[in-house]
Amino acid sequence: MKDNVKRVGLVLILLALAAGGAFAQMSVGGGLYLASDFGGGVTGKVLGFDVTQKYPYFGVGAFGFFEPFPYLDISAAFFYGFGGIETSGGGQTQTINGTYSALDLGVTGKFPIAVSDALSVYPALSIVFRSFTTMEAEGGGTLDASKMSAFWASLGGGMDYSLDEKLYIRVNLLYGARLSSSLEDDLIKALKARYNQDFQTVLGHGLIFKAGVGYRL
Repeated sequence: MKDNVKRVGLVLILLALAAGGAFAQMSVGGGLYLASDFGGGVTGKVLGFDVTQKYPYFGVGAFGFFEPFPYLDISAAFFYGFGGIETSGGGQTQTINGTYSALDLGVTGKFPIAVSDALSVYPALSIVFRSFTTMEAEGGGTLDASKMSAFWASLGGGMDYSLDEKLYIRVNLLYGARLSSSLEDDLIKALKARYNQDFQTVLGHGLIFKAGVGYRL
């Protein structure tokens, strides 16, 4: 099931890229990019204690977008994040702080509604593949960044405010959830084999905020 969702996501992104240039009223732009994950991870029992390990982070970066027509936004973003690995159980919590960097490639479908000549608002649905490029633990040491990569699906909305016929301001806010990463899947397999207990993934969820400037071609 998870592999099928990944394939569908990749197909949608590739089809959106292929559609570029086939429509009028194209635009490009970019700006500030904020991304987060409020946890994710795994949970289960170890030696009779409920134990949970999460991977929260918050990232700041930049994004660029290409809009082949008003209902589709194709974007790429890079961010640098701060977070860590939080392990809790038996009333105790241990945190290993670290830094992350990642590349987001996404497609957003939207339905613009004109509020005035200058302002339009829209609901939006976004599919993003987040590929981690680096993961470094505080005090030294690196992890396999690719194991944190995952598909995200988000809902939200945005607004475009035209400054003139060509230039406009764009703001988006999306909230979504992700599929489990291979890091989480591998950890669950290892824990089940060692402790013979049932372990489950914790839903990874977070926000994406974008604020920038667009230019109509």
